[in-house]
This record gives sequence, C-alpha cells and structure tokens, in this order.
Amino acid sequence: MPAKEDEAIQVIAKLYEAAIRPARWRDALEGLRTAFGGAKSIAFVHDTETGQMPLWFGVGTEDGKDEYIEDIHFINPCAQFCMTHRPGTVAWDHRVLPERAMDRHPFYDWLRRQSLRYFLGTRLFEDGPLNGFASVNWSASHGHADEKDVELFRRLQPHLERALRLTVETRRHEARSTALDAALHLFDFGIVLLDARGKVVFANAFAERIFARCDGPARDSSAQQSPRTAGP
Repeated sequence: MPAKEDEAIQVIAKLYEAAIRPARWRDALEGLRTAFGGAKSIAFVHDTETGQMPLWFGVGTEDGKDEYIEDIHFINPCAQFCMTHRPGTVAWDHRVLPERAMDRHPFYDWLRRQSLRYFLGTRLFEDGPLNGFASVNWSASHGHADEKDVELFRRLQPHLERALRLTVETRRHEARSTALDAALHLFDFGIVLLDARGKVVFANAFAERIFARCDGPARDSSAQQSPRTAGP
C-alpha cells in the first residue's frame, strides 16, 4: 500500500475516534499535518452571530492561536473565499490571490511571523450561524499546494466534516444535559432517578438535603427503606 494511502486511512480512523472522544482531536490533526508534510493543522467552528470560536483544535498553533481567534481570522482571505463559496469548496493560496498580492496582504505578513506561508483548507459545513473549518499550513520552503495535495484534501474533506459535526452535536448534547441538571436542582421537591438495580444515579439538591438529614429514604437505595423504619 502506498505511504500516502496508508496515512490517509490512519487519518480517517483518527478523525472518527476524535468525533466521539474530542480529546483525541490533537492526534487526528497531527496525523493530518503529517500526511501533508505541513507545519500546522487546525479544525475549528466559527459562530458568525457572536464572532466567537466555540470549538478550536490545532497542532502547531500554540503561539498564534489567540491572535488568530481574536483578529486574524477576520482578515484571512482564504477564510473569506470559503465563506463566499459553498461548503466543501477547497481553497489554496493561488486560487485566492496571486503571489504579489500575497506579499502585500497583512494576513500573509502575520503568517510570516509564524514561520508559515502557504495554505490548503475548506469550510466544512454551515449549520445556522456555525461554520466549520479545517486547514493545513506550510512554511515558505514547501511551496504552494500541488494537485496531489488538493486531491488528498478533497478525499479527506467529507471525513473532516462528519467528525467535526459529530463533535458539535456532542457538545450540544452535553450543554442540554447540563442545563437540564441545573433546572432539576431548582425544584423545591425531591427528584431521584434510579437504575434497573435500584441504585441512585441522580438526585437533585432538594433530595440530597433529605438524604443528608436522614429523615427520608437512604441515599444508598439498595434497601429501599427509610433509616427510621428499617429493621435490624
């Protein structure tokens, strides 16, 4: 199996692992960076309503991450190109600007200070105000993305999209669960959830106060009795 083919399969596997275990996004993006011989790789979600980036995963981005999120993304001509084309449209520098224009553009001046020059990436999806992006960057010595780079990125693009979408949905589910838990703690009566074995898996704040003062059911629900009525 050719090396690039083997690397692509490994990247795809790592992306789907990251989709369900977000802590593994760094491993997936390291695989992506390595597959392209890049200096940096990122995947993030931009909220066009708030201007914030609720999700950011990156390799090689540590020095410039905060500045990019706060300012540079909004002057990035490649990101602007992606926003004016349908999701999945792959962008690279020569498709966006000629070399001389790159030399004069403040975004490329910022890249130079990060020891970077060239770009290959796409807007993965649009979900209301949320837009997912992924890209690879190279140093000046690498040169522009070539046809093989573009072909490989197009092959990986749908897997990047699915993985990042799944991570977004996981975070939404976690947020809804957290909000529900918070709401249940506001009630002025006890709410207790038991599993199939009768073990308490959730108790709201009111129920926990009852357990704490020992004038109701015991927190260890296996006996299913009040401590004042349980036999010897």
